[in-house]
Amino acid sequence: MENDTQSNTPGGVKDVAAPYYRIKTKPLLISEKDAQYNSSRIGDFYFTHSIAIDPETDYVYVCNWANDRIQVFNEYLQLVFSFCEEVHCPVGICISLGRVYLTQNKVDSLTAYSTEGRFIRSVGKIQGVEFNNFYPRGIAVSEIQKCVYTCDYWNNRVLCFNLNLLLQSSIDDITHPKDIDL
Repeated sequence: MENDTQSNTPGGVKDVAAPYYRIKTKPLLISEKDAQYNSSRIGDFYFTHSIAIDPETDYVYVCNWANDRIQVFNEYLQLVFSFCEEVHCPVGICISLGRVYLTQNKVDSLTAYSTEGRFIRSVGKIQGVEFNNFYPRGIAVSEIQKCVYTCDYWNNRVLCFNLNLLLQSSIDDITHPKDIDL
């Protein structure tokens, strides 16, 4: 993959600066124009929030917030598949160790999927452990610690879950954290 804004960090993690990502032949633009284009057709964008790249396949996963789905594209910007089972306004996405982790603000949840889009587990307000006043936003995975970190915006903390989404610990007194990067 080619990317004008990509840098390799220790451990081979790809750092991609949105909103411009060059995939082999042409750019994938996620911009204000995309947000104004109201389309629910598969492959179109409408209020996109985040992107992540699967290090195994180099597929690009796009959070399509307004259409309640994740769309997956190959390196040539061809739609490979999309999934929407238990996806409700996704805002944050991270891919690690064969799983896709999402934060969703419509249902205030943290959800795990396989990289093929199969629902695995959720914490929050859908099919999972209920957290009162849980407002997850940014998300990151530490492969070394085998933890999923998410910003709990209104509760002023960062929560640490194991890879099965069981709460392990929290870092408190962080004023309205929106995003996290490890």
